[in-house]
Amino acid sequence: MDSGLLVSPGAHALSLRLAAEVESVANDPPHGVLRCCVRSAGLVELLLQASRESGFGAREWPLLVGGEGVGDDPSVAAAIGTAPRSPVAVRFGVPIPLDEVDDTGCCDASFWALGMREHPTLRCIAARAVEWLEAPPHDPVRRERWMAAAAAAAAKTATVAAYRRIARTPELVNSTGQLRPEYFADARVGRLLCPEPCSALPTHPAAAHHAAPVPPPAPEALVAALAPEAIGDGIFRFNLLAPAFCTAVAAEVAGFEASALPRRRVNSMNRGGAVLSDLGMEPLMTELARRLVAPLAAALYSAEPFGGSIDHHHSFVVAYRHSGGDRGLDLHHDASEVWRVPQLKNTRSPSHRLKSPRSV
Repeated sequence: MDSGLLVSPGAHALSLRLAAEVESVANDPPHGVLRCCVRSAGLVELLLQASRESGFGAREWPLLVGGEGVGDDPSVAAAIGTAPRSPVAVRFGVPIPLDEVDDTGCCDASFWALGMREHPTLRCIAARAVEWLEAPPHDPVRRERWMAAAAAAAAKTATVAAYRRIARTPELVNSTGQLRPEYFADARVGRLLCPEPCSALPTHPAAAHHAAPVPPPAPEALVAALAPEAIGDGIFRFNLLAPAFCTAVAAEVAGFEASALPRRRVNSMNRGGAVLSDLGMEPLMTELARRLVAPLAAALYSAEPFGGSIDHHHSFVVAYRHSGGDRGLDLHHDASEVWRVPQLKNTRSPSHRLKSPRSV
């Protein structure tokens, strides 16, 4: 793949045209499409669900459409035998264990079926994505991998459902991902991120899922409310989360670790902690990323090419202990656009050494 900067959704002609098709798709959704909305200029979000109840049909899958597609320039691709650039970027908004999807959620060249590349429409992109979730490939080897991936996705969904039944603070791990003003240390921030009283928001999971997302606050308003302090090159510090919220999240992680449910390591460096999506916090972290991290990054890192395009996350908690676990973490490089590092508990153990120019 060439190393040039990709065109953002708001500056990509095809993305803007596809975004103009949202109303038509939303009013007459094709099979498997639960929701279709414009998330920002040229960026469309689809919520998909396969018809079968097992495998990939055990949960809903967000799909983002917008921005220049991945791949090489057609002339370069023809010369060196690589995949030509896709007409538009199509990526799953959460990790999905498909061979044809990379670590960032981007679908590879095989997504573009005959005729789609030449005449892409939002409706055919949605139908193709649902097809990937419902129909295993014909090739025996790829079919076997698809079946294993579908089983893994269903198992993870079952783990989330099992933990939600025993959660200590159910609203943190439910499927609505609803932010609450009391989660934040400053009332002004709570009002910005939660513009309506909780009682006025949809309470049924299906209603919350299928309603169009509330637009995030203006980046300038967030900066004014948070008053971030620059403590290094691209490193900012500010008071964000209420102590009670931090305590509740830490308690959920402890409860998950104490359960008999299957869990994975958060990364190759830490032994303690949990991936928050494994215990049902994916919706809540997605809302926090969409309503807080994305607009804040757009304001604080406006000169960076990624500044206005934060649209996915990997959220986890690590634990440092004086005995029987990790005591700290050495200097390392993280492959991410933005790091948000809240401290959930007071500790004397060393935490992350923030030296990235992209840390919040």
